Amino acid sequence: MKNSREINRLKCLFMSWKAICLYAFGKEEKAIFEFERCLRIDPKNGPNLRTLGTILINRGSYLEGAEKLIEALKYLPPSDRSVPDAYAYAGYAYSKLDRLDEAISFYRKAINSWVKDGDFNKVDLIYNLGRIYLQKRSYSEAVEVFESGIALGNKEARMHFGLGIAYFELGQEEDCLRHLGIALELAPTLKEDETMKHIYKVLGHQISVH
Repeated sequence: MKNSREINRLKCLFMSWKAICLYAFGKEEKAIFEFERCLRIDPKNGPNLRTLGTILINRGSYLEGAEKLIEALKYLPPSDRSVPDAYAYAGYAYSKLDRLDEAISFYRKAINSWVKDGDFNKVDLIYNLGRIYLQKRSYSEAVEVFESGIALGNKEARMHFGLGIAYFELGQEEDCLRHLGIALELAPTLKEDETMKHIYKVLGHQISVH
């Protein structure tokens, strides 16, 4: 019995290695096939479930990929450095499916467990979370999230732009214009953005870029 388990472990290890190589060389379908073969031998293999879930999401199979990641998270130890990325990919998948509450939950977990050498920049995660709150029309929450991104010392225009939109929807004109102004200073091409034009028009102001 012990020998049988060891043989299966080695088979799965070889299949995983083969799948990773196939994916690296653009053989996506064959890579998926090998990961699925491996998971029939070891259905609780967290790293393989995570990698397969990520591949599926990257090819647009959002629900199937998210489900694989959720399964992976059952078996990956919390200290595993790939856990934050699994949360982030799941958040992205659910946002694409318009399942915003689930997306928010997973993005928050990704931010709270973020590690420096993962696939995702922390600022990107914060911005994506803020954008989902805008989409959900939860503007106060969006303000809180974008402010937290700016508090990290981030000087990206998109963070200020998102914050300006949130303040506009909350009816806080002064804060709205202040952050839109900063966004325009950082990225002057935003003067052509339709949302930017609309807000300035509604507020009765001219877009000014120095």
